[in-house]
Amino acid sequence: RREIMKNEKFNVYYAGLAPLFSAKDDVRFYLNGIYIEPCENDEGAYIVATDGHRLVAYHDREATITEPLILSTDNKGFFQTAKKKDYAGVYGSFVRDDEGFITLSIPEGDSYRLKTIDGKYPDWKRVVDQSWFDNEKCSNFVGLNSKYLKDIYPIIPKTNGRKMHGLVAVLGSDPTKPVMFYDEIGEHEFFALIMPIKTGSTIEVPEWISRL
Repeated sequence: RREIMKNEKFNVYYAGLAPLFSAKDDVRFYLNGIYIEPCENDEGAYIVATDGHRLVAYHDREATITEPLILSTDNKGFFQTAKKKDYAGVYGSFVRDDEGFITLSIPEGDSYRLKTIDGKYPDWKRVVDQSWFDNEKCSNFVGLNSKYLKDIYPIIPKTNGRKMHGLVAVLGSDPTKPVMFYDEIGEHEFFALIMPIKTGSTIEVPEWISRL
């Protein structure tokens, strides 16, 4: 029997936005969910989702997670509710059971019994090598699938009162590696990576890419 862990919580809004980047009906079943992993330095947790072509990671600084957790995106009702801006900054606390579910309670809101996925999530940090992004003004050219780009804007947290949201796009020295997008203001620690679909060289990085 799994020991029931208490006093665990995560940012409901971040969790609600992450499934935009998760897989849908992938045979790699563990990708059909969002991954919540405690930080090694005890400074919160990472909320991660990927479909193998793009990846989003939030640093949830106030989260308290005792061990990794994969929430299934089959919990459609919860995720539809969680991504509403009313839940920005709201934390849900939960307990685990031994049947593959957690019971999540949202302050002044509903409780949910959420299905989890029993599997080992891939080591997502292996695709984040800062040395790739050592030159923000490089002349590499990459072609990005527009359907992946359109999911960037919704994941920008909207809790700081800004009417406009600035993103920085960083193209590393190796054009075959992912392009990193991150919040220009830095109030929220998150980034997204998108794998290019074609590469070239010797042209300038388009200015519009930092104003998505």
